[in-house]
Amino acid sequence: MVKRLLAGQPYLEILWDRDILQFFLTGIVLFGVGLVGEYVGRIYQQVRHRPRYLVEAVLERQPASSWQSKPSSSATTT
Repeated sequence: MVKRLLAGQPYLEILWDRDILQFFLTGIVLFGVGLVGEYVGRIYQQVRHRPRYLVEAVLERQPASSWQSKPSSSATTT
């Protein structure tokens, strides 16, 4: 670009080359941002379907009658 300026080429032609390079590099950056967005979006979708926590083991078990509620009287029997 400096050679062209010193050689006497018009200033608009020099700017045109710079603008083309700038658009090309901006396109590469936007493509990279899109890839990162896809990656983060897929991770988010996978995490949403997982349970918040897993019970690995029950250390003390309560008797069955103490934690279960009695059947409601509104239940219909046939």
